[in-house]
Amino acid sequence: MLYLQTLGELTLTAPSGEVLSTRRKELVLLAYLARSAPRAVPRAELAELLWGERVEERARHSLRQALLQLRRVVGEGLRVGNEQVLLASGTLEVDVIAFEAEIAAGRLREAVARWRGDFLAGAEDLGGEVYRGWVEAEREAVR
Repeated sequence: MLYLQTLGELTLTAPSGEVLSTRRKELVLLAYLARSAPRAVPRAELAELLWGERVEERARHSLRQALLQLRRVVGEGLRVGNEQVLLASGTLEVDVIAFEAEIAAGRLREAVARWRGDFLAGAEDLGGEVYRGWVEAEREAVR
């Protein structure tokens, strides 16, 4: 299963340990979809999140390109429709989701072992106000 690290350095790795992607905007997009699952996310919401400062047409184009790249890496688990995008359950493991599950189960030692730093550390500058608000809310949720 693919592994998305969002606590600390942002990376996507294969089961072999090979780093598949370090493209920050694409990985942030994947993290947003994972945190939103099982909800399908409207494409307009994704475009606003990461490219809200651009003209709508350019934002949609940037989103299309990012989704195309992610689909090449993630495969069929990334379900891209005309109006919304869904990351299917079981497509990847996400460290922050596993961290929260460890905390909820009272496995604090295991949770601490997963901690590598703040959620999306070093990726605070990738979007506008909506994006920064989401990152801050996610950070508060896991502290």
